[in-house]
Amino acid sequence: MSGGFSLDELTTALHDAVIKASNIGEQAALSAIQKEEQWVVVLNDDGTPAQDDHGNAVYRPRMVTLRLPFWEDGKKIERDIEVPLSTLTTNSQLMLDKISVKMKVQLHGLDDKADLGCEHRKIRINTNTGGFLGKKSGNMAELELVFSGNDAAEGAVRIDNQLIKLIP
Repeated sequence: MSGGFSLDELTTALHDAVIKASNIGEQAALSAIQKEEQWVVVLNDDGTPAQDDHGNAVYRPRMVTLRLPFWEDGKKIERDIEVPLSTLTTNSQLMLDKISVKMKVQLHGLDDKADLGCEHRKIRINTNTGGFLGKKSGNMAELELVFSGNDAAEGAVRIDNQLIKLIP
């Protein structure tokens, strides 16, 4: 059938687009670490980057010094406190929470190439459901696909929680 495609092809294309968009957010988070905005590569005594047992670079949090007021014996004093820079930012990433795609499709039956005995026969659809010269068919269906995102990486959350413990 010309001009149509299977429902499987449509959902796969949309799913792939959602995955690709989600990967962009993850790559941005990794890039921020590698740019050393909030993390610094640990250097050996000879100035070369330190590596773990697997040959990966070792990072430590970039620290800033804040002069904070404290009360001591009824008197306000100021004390310099080193704080991990990442605890002072939101560390939010562009992540997909939910994508909802609604469309009307024209149903064209099952794929002609599929045998009746096949376990998985593809439903043929056409998203061109009308328009100025388009003819509408009685085989219309409204389709809604919902994709949900994930929460922040557990490792990132645990690191943030550990760094927050450094603040007095």
